[in-house]
Amino acid sequence: MKEKLTHFDQDIKEKEYSLYNSFVMFKKVTIVFIVILVLSLLVVSYYLYSLNKQMQQNYQSLSTSITTTAEDLTTQLTGKINTVDNTLKTEITDLKKEQEKKYAALSTEIVTSQQESEKKIFTLQGKLQEVQNKSDEEVIKLKQSISSIQVQNKDFSSIIEDVVQTVVSLKTNKGIGSGVIISKKGYLVTNYHVVDGISALGIFTSDGKIYAGRLISTNKNEDIAVLQIVTSEGKTFENKEFNFLEFEDSDVIKVGQKVIAVGNPSGLAFSVSEGIISSIDRKDDNGTPLFQIDAAINPGNSGGPLVTIDKKIAGINTLKLGGTEGLGFAIKANVVDKFATKAIKEYEDILQKE
Repeated sequence: MKEKLTHFDQDIKEKEYSLYNSFVMFKKVTIVFIVILVLSLLVVSYYLYSLNKQMQQNYQSLSTSITTTAEDLTTQLTGKINTVDNTLKTEITDLKKEQEKKYAALSTEIVTSQQESEKKIFTLQGKLQEVQNKSDEEVIKLKQSISSIQVQNKDFSSIIEDVVQTVVSLKTNKGIGSGVIISKKGYLVTNYHVVDGISALGIFTSDGKIYAGRLISTNKNEDIAVLQIVTSEGKTFENKEFNFLEFEDSDVIKVGQKVIAVGNPSGLAFSVSEGIISSIDRKDDNGTPLFQIDAAINPGNSGGPLVTIDKKIAGINTLKLGGTEGLGFAIKANVVDKFATKAIKEYEDILQKE
């Protein structure tokens, strides 16, 4: 029994020793692991420290580089901006000078245009007083002339006095011509060639008065011009109505129909020629429809009316064939009426907008 206890104690001691050895070994391993871990942490910490230091150095270097680059870019950009600014200022200055030159040229052109307009709107003031001083005497002569006309043209004697009150004489720096008033506002028509290139104009009426005239519109191809009788200031008469003639429908004019060609070439010496329509289908070189008449177109009668027995405008006298006596032509009323109506409407529309 005693031996068994002894053997048991010995086994216990051996196990205790083995357990002790195992603990010691575990302790050693643990210590070694801790040492290795600490060393690893030290190595990692050193690496991180070195990396952080390197990053700081790189950051400082990069910051310096960025700052330098930014300063360089700022300097370059400032230089370019200054260059562009100077260029723009120079261009703006040059453009301003150019615009000032154009403005000065335009102002000169406007002044010139105004002067030219003034040439078209005038009353020949130097001759006005002379005409007014002689008006009574000339009007008496005019009445005698009208009486003479009435005797020579018995078929038209009842309308001649009314007709001549609508016919005007146009005196220009280039010559003379006639016209006919077509509106109570003083609008009148004549031939284009009567007013082509003129710089002076006086409009003489049958009562011995002289007026200024404004050129409204022209048609060179059809040889038509539209004017208006205006005040010496170039304005439309507000409290005055002019005697005028209406247009006949030229489509109803027949061959053989009697007409009179009326003109006022010298202001107070009317010319009236009676004749007939000899052809209704003539055209000039530009294709403008014409009446052929056997009534003589006397010098200065261009632009005057060709009048029917109904006291209406059949056409506007335009030319006489050279070397052919007793043969003339007149622009058909419908052609003149169409152009004049359009020209007057456009002109009055402009006046309303001003």
